[in-house]
Amino acid sequence: MSRRPRRRFSDVQKTKAVLAHVQDGVPVSQVCEDLGVHPNQYYDCQKQAFSGLPHVFSRDTIRQELSHQREVANLKAKLSQFEVAFTNHEEITCTLIFSPIPAYISVQ
Repeated sequence: MSRRPRRRFSDVQKTKAVLAHVQDGVPVSQVCEDLGVHPNQYYDCQKQAFSGLPHVFSRDTIRQELSHQREVANLKAKLSQFEVAFTNHEEITCTLIFSPIPAYISVQ
């Protein structure tokens, strides 16, 4: 008797399965049958989804996201300041505006 290869469900598949039961009211037995999993596996996914909910509404998470968006906007602005002029096929001349390197970028 050969064993079936282990299946891996993506985060999107797990989310859709949990939402099918929670939002749409599809019975757990039907969700499990559609996915071909045991109800215990479904409940593990549901527990994992619900345990992450406080993080979604955390103010720290929102602040980090806003900070990240501001940093991306600043980097895009800096990137638009770079001037690249091609003098010939072998040489590229760049005018760079240097600023302090962020701590998360390692310099070798």
